[in-house]
Amino acid sequence: MKKRMILCLFCLLFAAGCGKSDPAADTVKEAGTDLPTAEELPEEPPASAAAGSQEEAAQEPDGTEASYPRELSAAELQEFTIWINRGDNCGNYGFLLSEYERPEDVDLDQVFYNGAGLASEPLSEEETAAFLKETGKEGIDGDITRLTTEQIRDFLIRKTGVSYEDMTHPLSWIYLEAYDIHVSDHGDTNYMNFTCVSGRQTGIETWELDCVPGNGDETFDFPCRLTIRRQDGEYQFVSNVRTDGPAYSMDIWKIEEQCFDVELEGWGTVTFTSYAPDPSVLETGDAVFCLEKNGEELFRFPDVMEGNRRPMQRFVRVLAVSFPDYSEDGNKDVIVLTEYQPLPERENQNPVTEVRLYRNRPDTNEFILDMDRMDTLNANRWNHSIQDVMDHMGESDRRILLDYLTDHEEEEEER
Repeated sequence: MKKRMILCLFCLLFAAGCGKSDPAADTVKEAGTDLPTAEELPEEPPASAAAGSQEEAAQEPDGTEASYPRELSAAELQEFTIWINRGDNCGNYGFLLSEYERPEDVDLDQVFYNGAGLASEPLSEEETAAFLKETGKEGIDGDITRLTTEQIRDFLIRKTGVSYEDMTHPLSWIYLEAYDIHVSDHGDTNYMNFTCVSGRQTGIETWELDCVPGNGDETFDFPCRLTIRRQDGEYQFVSNVRTDGPAYSMDIWKIEEQCFDVELEGWGTVTFTSYAPDPSVLETGDAVFCLEKNGEELFRFPDVMEGNRRPMQRFVRVLAVSFPDYSEDGNKDVIVLTEYQPLPERENQNPVTEVRLYRNRPDTNEFILDMDRMDTLNANRWNHSIQDVMDHMGESDRRILLDYLTDHEEEEEER
């Protein structure tokens, strides 16, 4: 009886490999926008990203600031997001962790908590002895950050235009006057990434950025409106005011050319939306795919890897999206091709392609990862195009069945 059932299953799968739907009849786009590598992340948003730079402002019809405010594009918001999170060796995010209407009122303990990206030299034996005497401790049990007054002063003038002596909230660190150094020991971090969800250029050299902390999976009470200016080619912090909004949004990472309106069984007319990861938060972050309607998320497709992170790979782009009924059950499924760069990057190392298969389950209002088929297609590199995937779907099914039969026979022999 068991042999008869297995034989029937084999016949059904063999038949399923024939007559697959033609992907050319479905929505397919094989294009994408490459994300920057960690080494390519900018220290400052490039002038080309800010369409209202001084040179371009001179080309405005009236040549004055009357052309502002100007809403920032998604590409510009991406650049500012990366600058806040990673710019100046992660020396910028601390300016968003306190509220101030004047730069001299910023909380310096938040700005310098992790050293503000400045070089911190180890304490000498004499400095260590002086620090322990000042604190009354018997030893150092945390991480030490050591900054000179000159380092702090130069950094603040560059970042705010205000000298350390004019700040209203000086550092609460231990100051060793004999060595003119400020010392802090701590065992944690205050790092927080932000996303610029909207913003505007308010003048030739001034911007307002609406920033939200975290990645949308945490709840924080300080979305803020950051004001910056450009002075001598560098961005300076002017003010940071907490607001009641806006809410977190991934919109600036939306891959417009890989978003499609589609009719899906069980869902109706929806928008399949592709989002790139924020490279300033995690270099190995992966893309996110959602079904949306009227701007609201209806369903987020399952991650391939736990935590939506790639082991030793960097997301490059979405190559293609298609909606064939590859499972031939009368419901449109989703096929996505993505491209990744292996890490660490080596010379002449080519990116790798991965196919994702999401099978439509309208009875439970979900799409599930078709992992067995995916593993077989990717292992055999049948993933160069949507057509390549469809052409080998039947062979994939037959190999899955063969693996099942082999495992089943081994289990029977063990019994």
